[in-house]
Amino acid sequence: MKDEEIVYFLKKDDNLMKDIKIAAHLNILEKAIIEKGWITEEKLNELVDKSTELLLEESIKRLNDEQKKTIQEILKLNNFKKGDE
Repeated sequence: MKDEEIVYFLKKDDNLMKDIKIAAHLNILEKAIIEKGWITEEKLNELVDKSTELLLEESIKRLNDEQKKTIQEILKLNNFKKGDE
């Protein structure tokens, strides 16, 4: 399968394309912020890491008990698979 065919197929996935568009916008903003000298790349990476952790913590708070249980079961299965290898 040619790359063009894969791209055509992927472009049909609306959710994937929304995520890609968001990432593209953020990439442009990141480059502009750094090029303008408003922040260094190192500081930006530090802030992104902190923001990511905060967003993950907020996501955990929004999970219900059933969702947490499902995640725990998936983690147990993944650990079992790792030990099996």
